[in-house]
Amino acid sequence: MDGTSQAPNCAAPGAERAAAPGAGPGSGRQFLTLSGQPVKAVYRPEDAPIDYARDLGDPGRYPFTRGPYETMYRGRLWPMPQFAGSRTAARTQRR
Repeated sequence: MDGTSQAPNCAAPGAERAAAPGAGPGSGRQFLTLSGQPVKAVYRPEDAPIDYARDLGDPGRYPFTRGPYETMYRGRLWPMPQFAGSRTAARTQRR
């Protein structure tokens, strides 16, 4: 390695979003898939051909398709227990 690898510029997080004016849902800008199909910038519940309350529901509400908690893992971080082993497996389990 010569030490000249290109690293991403992390000095200004979110700069990409600020550099793309008119990309919001009210901009009138047309978005296309790779196959040329038009798509909306933002889809809302009324855009889908489903019964929102029955088929999808709100987060934390029946039928729980969007998680058991209203804020899911935005408010509850994923548990990531970390520990180092202590000699044998049996001794580690006793801790």
